[in-house]
Amino acid sequence: MIQKLIALILISGNSIFAQSLNEQSDYIYQGLKNSVKDPEWIVAAGVVAASTMLDSKVQTCHGKLMPKTASHVFDIYGQGVNHLMANGYIYVNALASGDYSDFGYMKTVFYATSVNAVLTAGVKYMVRRTRPNGQSNLSFPSGHTSGSFTIAACLHELYGPQVGVPAYIFATLTGLQRIHDNKHWLSDVLAGALLGMLIGRGFAQIEEKQQNKTISIGYRVSF
Repeated sequence: MIQKLIALILISGNSIFAQSLNEQSDYIYQGLKNSVKDPEWIVAAGVVAASTMLDSKVQTCHGKLMPKTASHVFDIYGQGVNHLMANGYIYVNALASGDYSDFGYMKTVFYATSVNAVLTAGVKYMVRRTRPNGQSNLSFPSGHTSGSFTIAACLHELYGPQVGVPAYIFATLTGLQRIHDNKHWLSDVLAGALLGMLIGRGFAQIEEKQQNKTISIGYRVSF
């Protein structure tokens, strides 16, 4: 089992690094283009901006939103376990169905989470907002939240609500944990959720188009 997982990961890595720089750049460009093509993000950004007025009030709930054990679990989940779980699901699903073309979804998750991480870090260093606990000035947006929502959006687009909804629940609880732990303001969490959903959905749509194109070609050839 472990050997198969390692082999599949190597295959996925080869499919990523075998691409030329131009192909990788085009993939990223298309993913970003898909992420911002829908105007709904403007409304969502307005909601994030408006939520800043509730930041101080909501922050009085820190330490009261979940049990200590749950807080610890979702803190770890947002640090990268979310990525491992997503890839684990893709692996198990491909193995169970015997359709290894789905293994390409790992590439989607890799690109989406990588781009999200870069954008999240970039915004953090541009905004330099102080965390509610005063530990640093890298509060906006929440990286735990943006990463978790990126993965949730990918899984929802690629597998549907039966996988996406649980992933979104985990992402939401991760966002709440950041408020509970006094690491982020409400608007930090909402901004992370918005960024993650846009990026995850945008990159997953590339894979969906490729899958539909393959199915379409197969249909025309068979008839």
